[in-house]
Amino acid sequence: MGKYTVRVATGSSLLAGSGNCVQVWLVGEHGEADLGKLPPQLPGRAGSLFEADFSLLDGIKPNVIAFKQQYVAAPLVMLKLQPDGRLLPMAIQLQPPQQGQPPPLLFLPSDPPMAWLLAKIWVRSSDFQLHQLQSHLLRGHLVAETISVATMRSLPSLHPIYKLLIPHFRYTMDINTLARNNLVSEYGIFDLVVSTGSGGHVDILQRATTCLTYRSFCPPDDLADRELLGVESSLYGQDALRLWEIIKRYVNRMVGLFYKSDEAVKQDPELQAWCREVTEVGLQGAQDRGFPLCLESRDQLCHFVTMCIFTCTGQHSSAHLGQMLRGNTVPVPTDSRLTPDDDWLHQAREPPQCASLSKNGGDDCLPCFEV
Repeated sequence: MGKYTVRVATGSSLLAGSGNCVQVWLVGEHGEADLGKLPPQLPGRAGSLFEADFSLLDGIKPNVIAFKQQYVAAPLVMLKLQPDGRLLPMAIQLQPPQQGQPPPLLFLPSDPPMAWLLAKIWVRSSDFQLHQLQSHLLRGHLVAETISVATMRSLPSLHPIYKLLIPHFRYTMDINTLARNNLVSEYGIFDLVVSTGSGGHVDILQRATTCLTYRSFCPPDDLADRELLGVESSLYGQDALRLWEIIKRYVNRMVGLFYKSDEAVKQDPELQAWCREVTEVGLQGAQDRGFPLCLESRDQLCHFVTMCIFTCTGQHSSAHLGQMLRGNTVPVPTDSRLTPDDDWLHQAREPPQCASLSKNGGDDCLPCFEV
């Protein structure tokens, strides 16, 4: 198999999530990926290759909906940054390689249209799962609740940081209670209509929680780590940086009114208890992933408070707004009744087997694929 190191762009809509550097195995039908079959412009210049990584879904137990078995794919998608700023898919692998198993197929735009289309539909289905669970529910709602609870437990209502944060938690507990009771609960919406329901969604949340890093919640650091700074097609990145700077300016001025020096920050016991509550209790010991245990300067305080406000506002809105438009587009990506194995993929690469629509046979026919 060929081994390639690529840039990372994971999460919501392939661009707006958190990412970690990974090494990608590109495998073809016969093992080693044949670069001759890839588009000649694929290697490209430095920084022009990106990857959408859905390996978080690998091994997740799929749901059974209305007595029909569902399936979950864990794709790897290679994307190429075009000269006009667009990111276009160049190769799709629907499942990671498994020891002792034949290497999974590698899909390219040069494949038959049906095969390439079905591969992209699988990617869209996997993107929906991580968008709703990792990008929206976990990184938006649940982290906001962690900050909200820590704020109300550790800071008195007259504390300036409490006053600064509390307007952004107005409906957090209410909407999260509804989500726990109706969305991800037993026999909730995920169990009824989503292929990762009935326990798989809980496993995804647990896996995703261990991947939360402090830098991934701060757009300047997150985008720099994923080398998405300056990528015009990353609309999330452009808007996130603007909102981050606006919030940061506001926080800096408010903090400057109450903390005149770094020493004033270090000597505020309520502020230090709040920071520890977020990192140690709410995020379950996230100091090894970059979250601070204490605040030692005004700059560090401003950065941490800016992260809290941005997470509850701009970050959540980026995952929440527009989800109906993406989710309602046919085919709806909530469930998958077709297994991502080699059988139907080989069929898609061959001339389609058709079934006649007329009683006595005829020329009108449709390919026999259920999606």
